[in-house]
Amino acid sequence: MSDKKMTLIEALIKFQSLAKNIKTDAKNPHFKNEYATLDKLLSEVRPWLTSCDLYLFQTPESKDGKHLLTTKVYHSSGEFLESKMELILNKSDMQQYGSAITYARRYMIEAFLGLTKTEDDDANAVKQQEPQKQAIRPDSATFMTDPRIKMLYAVAKDAS
Repeated sequence: MSDKKMTLIEALIKFQSLAKNIKTDAKNPHFKNEYATLDKLLSEVRPWLTSCDLYLFQTPESKDGKHLLTTKVYHSSGEFLESKMELILNKSDMQQYGSAITYARRYMIEAFLGLTKTEDDDANAVKQQEPQKQAIRPDSATFMTDPRIKMLYAVAKDAS
């Protein structure tokens, strides 16, 4: 591994230490899920990238009749990582092409940089959760059988 590659890896490790979960800021009424918009994602990610001397570059391209999105993360040393994702289109119009690019950009950023997103629920999920009590029944007939006891003795004997 070259020194330059090590510099890129060190920068990505630093990025991972700075990056936080991205809060969702939009809802998809069709699938009834929440997601982080591209604007939200980029506004969160860019300062972390910059502080690590990293630059994110994404561009659509067509190759061999396929539409692709190329994502690259450059380090100031000149080293970079690259990945491509095929854009899936149900019909050929510019609006769908643009939507597919935006969708792929969001998912590639999250996957490429190891990001996760969380729903912003004003901590309601934490407030609503009550600790679950689970009964432990050591007197159950299936808890400690003779074969389990013999196995535990054997493991303890080997460990000492």
